[in-house]
Amino acid sequence: MTKTIIATGWLDKGLDKIPTNIKKESVAILFYSSANTAKDLAYLFNHYNSFKDVIFVDMEDIDAFGTASSEFFFKTPSIPGVTEIVDFITINSKKELPMIVSCAAGISRTGATVEYLKSKGYKLSSQYGSQHFVPNDYITYLFKTIDPKYRNSEQNDQIINIF
Repeated sequence: MTKTIIATGWLDKGLDKIPTNIKKESVAILFYSSANTAKDLAYLFNHYNSFKDVIFVDMEDIDAFGTASSEFFFKTPSIPGVTEIVDFITINSKKELPMIVSCAAGISRTGATVEYLKSKGYKLSSQYGSQHFVPNDYITYLFKTIDPKYRNSEQNDQIINIF
């Protein structure tokens, strides 16, 4: 059985478009932020049972990037947040279930997680809500910090900066 990744945008942009039968046979890594509307967050948490297993990664526990003149600050998971993702992937990769990755704030966190999953033998099978996902440099750095096997992997030498 091939380990597969389904990369998605957020809710009506992608996560909602994945058929229910695929969700029920998949595990999911879902990034969220309190900057999302209450309606979006309620939807997300009310659909906890839509997946075989799911991990919600809070983007609020972390480093913020931006300037005083920027309207938004880009928030990324902390080392404990990324460690939780690595542990979740390690446990679930043994089951060889499809892995859904989606981010409420954009495509770069999904991109970094997809690249990490590829290093673990996963193949990208589907994309919903975006034509491409670009790896976030900072999250890629955190994956490499936590997982020395990923840090030493040749396929991850070239990373595109999303910031």
